[in-house]
Amino acid sequence: MEQTQRRFFAKRDLVVILVLLLVAGGIACFKLFAVPSGGGIAQVYVGNTLTREIDLSRVTQTEIVEIDARLRVKLEVSPGAIRFIESECPDKLCVKTGTLKNPGEYAACLPAGVAVKIVSKTGAGVDAVAG
Repeated sequence: MEQTQRRFFAKRDLVVILVLLLVAGGIACFKLFAVPSGGGIAQVYVGNTLTREIDLSRVTQTEIVEIDARLRVKLEVSPGAIRFIESECPDKLCVKTGTLKNPGEYAACLPAGVAVKIVSKTGAGVDAVAG
């Protein structure tokens, strides 16, 4: 009776695994090293109302924008970025959030009722992709 030894995996399995690893590595490198566009649109909400849209790719110099809401809030708009710089709220979490540059990033000052969200120019309003 001849006994054949079974290998853990065949050569073609190794080729498939290597191809999958190369594809995954390429996608990871693209995501990690892609230069952020900074070309999104900043949407400023007071309460549930969209009060302002700022095309960050068209901003050429730094500007301070004051938002009148329940509490006074100041935003700094610079080329490709926006951030909270001042708020009358007690904890200042919105200021500590930092600079927003890429679609999907957001910050909010809940006591003032002000929120800033960066959306993509091409898919404004799209938060996810369904498959």
